[in-house]
Amino acid sequence: MTQASNARNPKLHAGCVEVELRVEPPELAERVRWDEATASGHGAQIVLTDEGPWLRLSSFASWPVLVEVPTADGETLELRLGGVPQISPPPLAAPAPRILPPARPAPVEPEAAHRALAQLRTYMRSFSGARHAPEETRDAILRRVGDEMAKVLELVEHVPDDQRDELRALFDEITAAMPAARQLALEQA
Repeated sequence: MTQASNARNPKLHAGCVEVELRVEPPELAERVRWDEATASGHGAQIVLTDEGPWLRLSSFASWPVLVEVPTADGETLELRLGGVPQISPPPLAAPAPRILPPARPAPVEPEAAHRALAQLRTYMRSFSGARHAPEETRDAILRRVGDEMAKVLELVEHVPDDQRDELRALFDEITAAMPAARQLALEQA
């Protein structure tokens, strides 16, 4: 019965804790006599390895601990470890992120959409002489005008419902002069 209940309720215990010991400033480390260091506390001991000195605590019952390390000058360096050590369970997995629907943009005032359409008309007219430009230049202009059209169309789409159809018809009228750019804008929308 005991084995079965232990198998269903496993527990993890810390068997031994080791703390690396260092002396600062590094110049002082040469004068420290680690071989004479002492550690008070039940089950606490100083362990010297190739990597350096360590404080080994056989259990948390060793707390509090006082480490005393003599120096060649006759001084004694002290390290006090106190408090109540605790073993915390591993952190819980982070909750799955909530996926929120995209925020609805704020409605656009119809006057702002009218101003944007007027500016678009002026912008498009500024390229009226581009018909005689080299093909690369015409393609670049079409992309730029298409980008502007897409921005204006985005505004028109966020005008209140009762005025959207009227502004959309005005957009179609203005952009009919450059159907290729209009197609680019519609693809971006």
